[in-house]
Amino acid sequence: MTDVQFTLQTETEDVATALSDSSGLVVFDDVVPGTYGISETLPPGYGEPVVMCYQTSAEGIVQEGPKDIYFGNQIRFDATVGGFLECSWYNIPATGADDGPNIVIQARSCGVGVTIADDLLLADAELLCPDIRPGREFIVRLDGERVGAAAANSPERQVFFTKLPVPEGGGNYVIEEILDSREETLRVFCDLGTGDGSFTIVPATLERNGVIYQSLNAGETLRCSWFSTEAIMSTVPASGGEPRIEVNLRLCGPDVDLVNDDLLAECEEIPENIVFQIAFEAQLVDEPIPDANDFFEINTSIGPGTFELKSLPIVGLSDPRYRCLIAPGDGSSEEITGTVPSDSPGLALPVEGNEFIFCYFFYQNIAEDQAADEAVDEEAGVTPGITVLVKLCPPDTAELRVDITEYCNYPGPNITFDVTIYGEPFNSQTTGENGQIDV
Repeated sequence: MTDVQFTLQTETEDVATALSDSSGLVVFDDVVPGTYGISETLPPGYGEPVVMCYQTSAEGIVQEGPKDIYFGNQIRFDATVGGFLECSWYNIPATGADDGPNIVIQARSCGVGVTIADDLLLADAELLCPDIRPGREFIVRLDGERVGAAAANSPERQVFFTKLPVPEGGGNYVIEEILDSREETLRVFCDLGTGDGSFTIVPATLERNGVIYQSLNAGETLRCSWFSTEAIMSTVPASGGEPRIEVNLRLCGPDVDLVNDDLLAECEEIPENIVFQIAFEAQLVDEPIPDANDFFEINTSIGPGTFELKSLPIVGLSDPRYRCLIAPGDGSSEEITGTVPSDSPGLALPVEGNEFIFCYFFYQNIAEDQAADEAVDEEAGVTPGITVLVKLCPPDTAELRVDITEYCNYPGPNITFDVTIYGEPFNSQTTGENGQIDV
């Protein structure tokens, strides 16, 4: 928003006034250390803003800054020597007594194994889960009908639903985060504003994973901080049901330590052209195609038995590092990690009953010179091969109009082949009991 007026104030006077430029930016330079307020002259038609700030010290330490609003348009902060305050200021259309309610959500990311106790305060939960999550999708329903859908793609990962439809006397809204089977919402904190600038904490009970219910009236604003796991589920499925194996692929930069770094935080890109092979009891059964998020599920209905997961090597990418959660269905779980070498059969995953197995495969971009060396090594290491499989046919085969690949199904042992290269004898081989030779 351009030409919005902001004022820098002490407790006794206005220090400076500035207008937002064409990019919506306002800058106050050379601020003397002390306690200040920043007030916005609210544009016509807009009510109390939502503000998200980060404060950087002279030593480069970044902390979350002020977000409480005073007098409907002001934040307060302490300016320090060499410090820096950066704020994103969201103006929300004003809601009158006849306007539908607003919902503002900030999505936060929690690491694997993090739990948020029922008695934990919001500030403590923010310390446990400092990362704000891109791309999280939320929908709002009223009386079973979708009335809003948005993704948290702003720099502060906030979602805004403004002036929602509301029945006379208020409505019961369903607010849902779109999750897949490996994700979990840990906790939601909400407060409710009634239009006079004050907010009151309201309970936000998870009715099921990713879903809360909230009654809202015209003119109200609901603000929520939404904490979810981005990674493997922190709770495992209960016993019962069919076995499942799910796989997600991630791409890491060349500077990431695949063994010691937090790969879920460091590796957010999606690798391309990964060819996966799935074997069951050492027999190839599937070559699944990952979806747009490089996620796929393995058909386990052919079990029980051992599945082997392997991706074919690609020049420029490392062998994958895996991280799997294995839940046998009795409420327990085990996490396993390791690397799948390109010359190995693959990652072996036994399926015996109703296991739930979820795996991340992390790939790494390697340096161009290393990739070139690998390409040369791979090319030099390839040995040409010929496999011959001999099948015997019944005597009447020539007289019958049959598919010989189906009709001639008897191995041909003890048949000798001479192999030459450019006319020069190379060797002779005789088929074994399976009727096969490999040159």
